This record gives sequence, structure tokens and C-alpha cells, in this order.
Amino acid sequence: MPRTGSAGADPTGDVVVEGVASFGGDAPRESARESAPPRESVREEPREVREPRDEAAPARDGAREGGREFDRDSGARREGESGREFRSRGRRRRRGGQGGQPGGPGPQGGQFQHGRDGARDGQRPNQRDGHREGFRDGPRDAAASNGYAPPGQGGPRDRDEFRGRGRRQRQRGRNRNDFANDRPAPSQVVADTEVSGWMDLGREGGFVRQAANSYLPAPNDPFVPTHLVRQYTLRKGDAVTAMAGRDHRGRTVVTDIQTLNGLEPTPEVKRPDFQALLATYPERKLKLETGKPAKGGPELTRRVVDLIAPIGFGQRALIVAPARSGKTMLLQAIVEGVAVNHPNAVLLVLLVDERPEEVSEMVQVGYGEVVASSFDMPAERHREVVEMVMERSRRLVEQNKDVVIVLDSITRMARAFNAARGVGRTLSGGLDANAMQTPKAFFGSARAVAASHGGGSLTIIGTALVETGSRMDDVIFEEFKGTGNCEIKLDRSLAEQRLFPAIDIPASGTRREDKLFRPDQLDAVFILRRGLQQMPSSAAISWLTKRIGNTKDNDVLLATLKDA
Repeated sequence: MPRTGSAGADPTGDVVVEGVASFGGDAPRESARESAPPRESVREEPREVREPRDEAAPARDGAREGGREFDRDSGARREGESGREFRSRGRRRRRGGQGGQPGGPGPQGGQFQHGRDGARDGQRPNQRDGHREGFRDGPRDAAASNGYAPPGQGGPRDRDEFRGRGRRQRQRGRNRNDFANDRPAPSQVVADTEVSGWMDLGREGGFVRQAANSYLPAPNDPFVPTHLVRQYTLRKGDAVTAMAGRDHRGRTVVTDIQTLNGLEPTPEVKRPDFQALLATYPERKLKLETGKPAKGGPELTRRVVDLIAPIGFGQRALIVAPARSGKTMLLQAIVEGVAVNHPNAVLLVLLVDERPEEVSEMVQVGYGEVVASSFDMPAERHREVVEMVMERSRRLVEQNKDVVIVLDSITRMARAFNAARGVGRTLSGGLDANAMQTPKAFFGSARAVAASHGGGSLTIIGTALVETGSRMDDVIFEEFKGTGNCEIKLDRSLAEQRLFPAIDIPASGTRREDKLFRPDQLDAVFILRRGLQQMPSSAAISWLTKRIGNTKDNDVLLATLKDA
């Protein structure tokens, strides 16, 4: 059956005509139109009254759908009320609208209609204010219901976070109360073992590494807590002797530092910085010849190097070596000469990405401390070994000591850093621009410290591979070319002729070599260099090796040249 609305009396005296919903005809609409005052048109009302989105919209298809629209709009705005209260209010409003009683609470009742008439009578601002007064935080609540409320203004996200925090706090409280007795309390570490090694710092605290493991991480390395690192200003590469014990988790923990770099540690003392040391040209010669017969072998090689490219304390020497040119034999001869003639110097032999048999052979030589990372290890291990050796040598120089590092090779070291941390711009040959930072810093650490700053020195004798057929190796060599102050170039053609040492004499030399020779030797050295420069490489090395074999030492050889 058709359903009709009802008319109610407005307090102002106007007749209020309710909206009509019909399912069968238009008769009720006509009767309602006749009973309404002439100045109003109910049919045109939906076109004239356009409420904002935040106000209640009029019903379209009857009291039931109008009630649903009102409930939905009110539900969006009244966020704090429960769903049950909304449903009961909606039913009361629908019953009031269907009964046709003026002033009913439903959307068809007099109160709601009065609000609509008030809006038509020019009271829209007041009605809007009334709605805003009733729904004071309507826009904010609507935004909060969509998850866009600002933090701290009562949105669902804030409430969820508050509930989550409370839940986590309650859970933590239960864990503490329920399981506190089941978990053993940390006990005091009893120091019963003395450990020694070199510091390797991490993000929190550090570890004591062992030279037997090439400073690589091991499961039994003692842990150094953060407070000890800060108390004694520990740095990476420091030599420490400490007391340690087992904690409740079974790991070895350092409890006290006994010695730091061979001295008694002093808390919070200002220590010298390696980068602040004044670098000078080498002035003390690193003598290699040992006085053994020089008919051939390592002694012949050492005497040739002393004459053609002398090495001093603090030298940055680069050995340019093609494949199969006698590089390994040259390094072994240099290592032996340094160990025999300068026992007080700290000698480190660093082998990076080399063949395991070469590592074993260098260990069997028995000179210096061999720190190796063979090519079967990952690039990250190569990087750790290089950084540890660099930091350890710097700490020794800060103590005014002489350190000599024999490195094989710079090329493979740069390759390892390129594979381990390539994140920058790629150069020609696939080399990352950032990969050269640490290798350059390592090679650039070689220097002779001025006497006013302690007088220590760091000497690095490294090899660079060339003529390998790899574009990357050529780029690496170009990056290091010119950075050293001593260069020894090997010639593969001489090695193929079995002329050892296969040193290209015209292409080899040392910057400021006059500081390394005695004044009475300089004239003879200049005569020797001028004569050898005029000969081909093979003839020059043949003539020089013969003269060396016929003399006892280089002083006698230079004396004969000076007299001639």
C-alpha cells in the first residue's frame, strides 16, 4: 500500500510538510502538495537544498532509507558511540517518522524537518553551526576514522598504538614475573686467563685477534667490552695483554687491560695520531747486502738493488712486475736482507690473494711475520687482513718504531676491495672508483717521520702486476704510478734470457737517492748510472752482475769506479 507522510506544526507557525515515499502512485504526493503553503514547493526541495557533505542529507526513497542515510552519516561522525546505541536510535527515529507525529526523533519527525525548514528560511549558517556544535570534532573524527588523524589527536592509529603499547608492556611484565626465576642471572666474570693479541674494534667493543690466524676472526677471540675501549682509548691495531674469563654465556670476556703496546695503560691519556706525524724524505738507508758471496742468488739481487734503486726507512717502493719475471725471488731476497741487517725493525710480509704454495714457501723462509690471505678465501677476508695490518703498522709508528711491510701484491689487493665494496662510479676496466680508497691509503701510509715528531718510519715495498692482459690491472697500475718514491721495474725478456735479477736498469731508480748515499759515494754512483744508461738492458745487467761478482761488497765496487 502507498505510504504517506504527515504534516506537523512548526513553532514559528509554518506548516511542516514531510517527505512522501510512495510505492504505488502519486496521489499522496498531490494531497501533500495541496495541503502545503503556496510559498513552498516540496517537489523542488531536493534541487534547491544542497547540504554540504558534512551535514545530514535528506531522505530520498522513504522513511526507511532516510533513516539508514542518517544513521550512516551519524555513525561516521559519532565515533565514540557503540553500534548497539546507533541501531536502537535508528529504530526509534524510523518509528517516529512513520507515525507522522510532529517533533518525532526520526529523520521524518518534526525536529529533523524543522532543521530543514530552518535551512530554507535562511538559517543555514545557524543550522550548520548547530551541527558542528553537536558534532564538535566532526571533520577531525571523520579524518581519524579514515586513518588520517594527526598523531596524538585520538585517531584510530593512536588508539591502536596505545593498545599495542599497553599489550607489550603487560606482556613484558608477565615475562618478567613468570620467567625471572627460570633464567639465570648474569654472574661476575672471574678473570683466570691471560690473553694477548691485537685489538680489532667493532660497533660495540672489540676483539683480541691473533697473529697465528692472520688477524682474522676466530670463535675463541676474547671480547673487549665498550667501557674498556673508552677508558683506555683503545684503537684498532693496538697490542694488548689482558686478563679474561668466562661469562654466563660461555664466551671469553676481557676484564682488565694489563699492558697496552708494551706499556702500562693510562686511562684517558692523549695518544699521538698517525695522520698528524710530519713526513719527510727517507734519510736512513735500508741496507740489503749481507756480506755473503755474490756470485749469484739472493745476495747478487740485494747488491743490485742497493746500487740501482736504494731503499730507505720510510720508502714507498713499487716493484713493477710482469708475469714470470722473478718477482717472488726478488721479494724473498729483500725480506732476508731486512731481517739480517735490521733486526730491530718490525718486518711484516703481507700476501693478499696469492697462491697457497707461495704462502707456504714464504713461511718456510723464516724471516719476519707472514700475514697471508690466499686466493681461496673470499674478498671480505682479504679486506679484513689488509685493514688490520695497516692499522697495526700505524700504531707501531706512533710508538716511534721502524716498520717494514713487504706486500704482494697491490694489484690483487685493489681487486679484492673492488669485489668487496664496489658501490661507486665504475672506471674503465670494471674498476669501482671507491675501491681504490683503502689501497691508496695503505700505500700512502709509508713515510719517514721527522725527528721532531718521534723519528719512526713505515716502509712499504709492494708489487704491481703489469702485462697481464687485463684492463683492470692496467688501470690499477696507472692509479699507483707516480705515487711511490722508488720504482723497480722487472723485464720479462731478461728473465727469459735467464739474466737475474731481471731489473730494467734505465727504468728503475729512487727519488732523492742522494740522501741515501754517503757523500764519498755519490760521484761513483753517478758515474755508474751514466755508463749503464748508455747500454741496452741486457748488456747493462750482464756487465753489472759481473762486476759485483768480482768484488767483495758495493763499497769496493764504487771505489774502483771512482778511481777509474
